[in-house]
Amino acid sequence: DLLYATATVTTNANAVPTGVNTNGVVAFDFTHLLSKMIFNITNQTNQQYNVTNISVTDVAEDGIYTVNGGTWAKGSEDTTTLTFGTANVAGGATVTASESRQILPIEQALEVTITYDVMDGSDVVGTLTKSGTITKTFAKSTVYAVNVTLTGTSINFSLGTVNGWTDGGGIDL
Repeated sequence: DLLYATATVTTNANAVPTGVNTNGVVAFDFTHLLSKMIFNITNQTNQQYNVTNISVTDVAEDGIYTVNGGTWAKGSEDTTTLTFGTANVAGGATVTASESRQILPIEQALEVTITYDVMDGSDVVGTLTKSGTITKTFAKSTVYAVNVTLTGTSINFSLGTVNGWTDGGGIDL
């Protein structure tokens, strides 16, 4: 995670500072500077699936954050691949993959590949790989849920926004 904190302390005409609590402590406001991705996998069949790999390629590797204005820009053309863990999905169930990842909040075209085993009890009876592309301008402090629907013959991707991270309040040391 990448956080940024600011504190604005001003003094008015009566020399009374604002932005300072009653104990004389300056209050800092922290903001998450990255976006977060999670994967929700829905199994619309009666079959058991074991998702063995979720990978996202072409993820921007570096960016430039401008504090004045709070904006991101793509750094180089370098990209990386992120993996999101595994999930066992019973028929008719929805689960969230075991890991989440942070990404730069810029416009990106991401290639998503999901590999999953078709299960018969504890036996693997086949392995399938499906892929798709997500193109979006991501926002900082926002969690994006990639919703994956397994239908037995195809995977449908949709991208929803989950409520952003909330302010946990100040902690005085």
